[in-house]
Amino acid sequence: MKWYRDLFEGKPGEYSLNHLDKRGETGREVSFLRDTLKEGYVLDHCCGSCRLAIPLSSERPVVGLDLSRYLLSVAKSRCRKLNVENLDLIRADMRYLPLQSNIFDNVINFWTSFGYFPDEENEHVLNEIARVVKSDGIFVMDLVNPEWIIRNFREKDWHDEETYFHLEHHSLDWETNALSHVGSSSINMIGRSMKQTSTLGLIVYKNSRASIKS
Repeated sequence: MKWYRDLFEGKPGEYSLNHLDKRGETGREVSFLRDTLKEGYVLDHCCGSCRLAIPLSSERPVVGLDLSRYLLSVAKSRCRKLNVENLDLIRADMRYLPLQSNIFDNVINFWTSFGYFPDEENEHVLNEIARVVKSDGIFVMDLVNPEWIIRNFREKDWHDEETYFHLEHHSLDWETNALSHVGSSSINMIGRSMKQTSTLGLIVYKNSRASIKS
């Protein structure tokens, strides 16, 4: 099974969810989207736990799409708890959207949800988004900041959670602009561990490379 299918499942999914919630950026991002999006139908592309889709659904119909069973189960639980009715959830691969063409007024893609594949497949992801959004629609993508990552790059990162710890090993490949990540989570600090590997393409403008590396 490909690494991206397991990246946000089980304990790694829980870690990602907790890490994201702690950042406290949801309110600011929702406010930005409310000011930016058009009226009408919204696709939350790679919706995760629906932290954006749920508040947006209070004023417009939203479809949340993600591949992670774990994050979608969290989203469903949150929808039930909050009595959300204007939000539909779909499990699907972002490269092959089981959706009609020209149906959405808005598409959003947030929280480092682009760049997991080779260039050709990443282009296919964008083509699928272009297919389902209306010709006069809006597409908003939140991209990882490559300059910040490179300037603050650390080969190892350690996060001590309440019931487990999370150790990450990173590497950068300048030839492919790829950030590789190996994460290991151990529950209750006792031997039981999970290991995952992922690769994220960084969009780096060529004229900025010299200043970044110097």
